[in-house]
Amino acid sequence: MGPRAAVVLIVLIVLSCVLVGCAPSNDQTPQAMIARLEQSPEGQVLLAGITAQGGLEAWAGTQVLALRTQTKVFPEDGSIQTYVRRERFDIPGGNVVILSADDNRSYKLGIYQGSPYMTDAGKPVDDLARLRQAHAVCLNARYVASIPFVFAGAKTELESAGETVADGRRFERLTIRHPAWQDEQLKDEIVGYFDAESGRLERYLFADPQAPGQSILAILSDFRNVGPLVIPFGRDYWRADSEGNPIAILTTVTVEVAQYNPGMELQLFAPGRIGE
Repeated sequence: MGPRAAVVLIVLIVLSCVLVGCAPSNDQTPQAMIARLEQSPEGQVLLAGITAQGGLEAWAGTQVLALRTQTKVFPEDGSIQTYVRRERFDIPGGNVVILSADDNRSYKLGIYQGSPYMTDAGKPVDDLARLRQAHAVCLNARYVASIPFVFAGAKTELESAGETVADGRRFERLTIRHPAWQDEQLKDEIVGYFDAESGRLERYLFADPQAPGQSILAILSDFRNVGPLVIPFGRDYWRADSEGNPIAILTTVTVEVAQYNPGMELQLFAPGRIGE
């Protein structure tokens, strides 16, 4: 993966949970998660946000989510780097495939039956460091696609961070600590901003993993229906000040096409397939 793709990875590494490819235990069913969240005011805020995006039952019925996105990265030198990606997520099975292209070359990376793989301009990549990076990109992309549903798990801890006003709108803030996508034995933390009117999670603040002491603010927008789900077609990542206010744009991600349960052909996730 070249330096441009590395920039995308650095900016888009935004934490959290890995979906497992097995049948849910009793405490992971939608009914159990709803009952658990209803027991606390913080859980009720999160549940309202999840419900505003289709609800846990709809997420449980998601087999495949396919997205075509355009990513723009804004380095400090003032240039703009653009990438087009096609992503397909096998939600219950954990398989992922991503086709990424910029002006110079194309990549395919994925997770198939638990193992990461990558091709660079059609040639298989065997370098372990690059494969680990490809694995991280896939896990992170799967996490981003599953927000806010991943926060409903039994291992997530919720704490009120109070109300705030941003852009003339009132938000209920929650500190959300949950299993890290890199290692479920670790915890990641975000501060989620839930819009008081819509209930949706419309922004979240997290520590920049590449810059200790600094934070990144993700702003979600342009929510649209995709099957029974409601997902943001716009995701902007900003450098944030100490108060969580955006001060410099880092990356924009625009969903151009989204498909809900378009087909469950496992071969689409395999290393040998180039197209979707």
